[in-house]
Amino acid sequence: MSAGSANAYTLTTGLSLSSYSNGLLLAFEANHTNTGAATIAIDGLAAKAIITPAGSALNANQIVAAGIYLIVYETGADSVLLLTPSSALGNVS
Repeated sequence: MSAGSANAYTLTTGLSLSSYSNGLLLAFEANHTNTGAATIAIDGLAAKAIITPAGSALNANQIVAAGIYLIVYETGADSVLLLTPSSALGNVS
């Protein structure tokens, strides 16, 4: 499960990542709902913007508390792409 608050998510994977790598694919359960553009910091690394596959910042409610989300790090954009919007998986609790 993610941690953090407001639109700043944190995630501890247990993998002890020392850097982001292109194509890093992770799934997480959101601990809170976003209200706009959001970031995620994985394993204590620098926070990265979470964006849509089209490259846009998130809108409110694209991450919903208790939803399960698939994300991937993309080197070119230096961002994390949200591959599963809330409409795909939504609140699964």
